[in-house]
Amino acid sequence: MDQVTRAGMLITRLREHGYRVTPQRVAIINTIVGHTGHPTVEEVHAQVQVDFPMTSLATVYKTVSLLKEIDELQEIHTADDVRHVDGR
Repeated sequence: MDQVTRAGMLITRLREHGYRVTPQRVAIINTIVGHTGHPTVEEVHAQVQVDFPMTSLATVYKTVSLLKEIDELQEIHTADDVRHVDGR
């Protein structure tokens, strides 16, 4: 599945579950699905801040949590307790 299709699917799933789809959430989703590996939440935050400098780290964590809750994203915890995200 290409990045645009996957991002669109995640956005649709958020709406289906009654969550608001804000520009910041779209940027977070695009960053996650556009990444070639498994970015950390902090890496996602840094990238999103390029276009949305007022986006807090808490917003990224909350969006990751929502996507995880609706079973559209996985978190990978490394031995040093760093959280990575897998947008599948």
